Amino acid sequence: AASIQRALLPQRGYDRFFFMDYFYLPAELLSGDFFDLIEIDEDRTAIYIADVVGHGFASSMATLFISQTMRNMDPDILSDPTVAMMELVHRFRDLNLPADMYFTMFLGVFSKKQRKFTYANAGHDCPPLFKRKNHVRLLMNSGFPVTPLVEACFYECRTAYLQKGDELLFYTDGVTEGRNKRGEQYGVGALRALFSEIGEEPLTDIRRVLQDFIYEDIVDDMTCVYIKMV
Repeated sequence: AASIQRALLPQRGYDRFFFMDYFYLPAELLSGDFFDLIEIDEDRTAIYIADVVGHGFASSMATLFISQTMRNMDPDILSDPTVAMMELVHRFRDLNLPADMYFTMFLGVFSKKQRKFTYANAGHDCPPLFKRKNHVRLLMNSGFPVTPLVEACFYECRTAYLQKGDELLFYTDGVTEGRNKRGEQYGVGALRALFSEIGEEPLTDIRRVLQDFIYEDIVDDMTCVYIKMV
């Protein structure tokens, strides 16, 4: 199952519009984190990162559902993050899973022609970082997690315009909630400051800093996805 999960991850390196790299560190053999890049058509690419509650076998099975649902979604639906999120909610409810099974997701769609990145957030409390030169801001948005308890809800779309050289950092809460000897979490603020300072190998630097900071063993899945516009 672990090898299947990793095989479904996108390839590192240059895509049509991006350079992409990542680290993917499960707390156990199987992970509840997942992400993907999906070519919708010649102009648009979808990018998402998801975090299923818990980790291990049950959460990894939910990541397979997410992967296959997103990969097989009608392009006209996937091209609109609001509609795609609502479709995902409906399909997840159809599984009739326990009420305590849920996941968060950040979904964005990039249009090369318009240089426009349109995004929605389903309860993913790790807002991606958007870096232009050395200035970093959060891509803030809000919405309910994908859960059997919520029958239908609306996910607001927001937009950012991306230029060549802009950088994006997607991550899950295992990155920001790692604790030091004093029990303090690393936090979004520290990650934002670090991302503003680091250069050509951001993920190498982020992993090094986290390894130095975190005192205990990894207790939650840690995923970090770096994208640079080309």
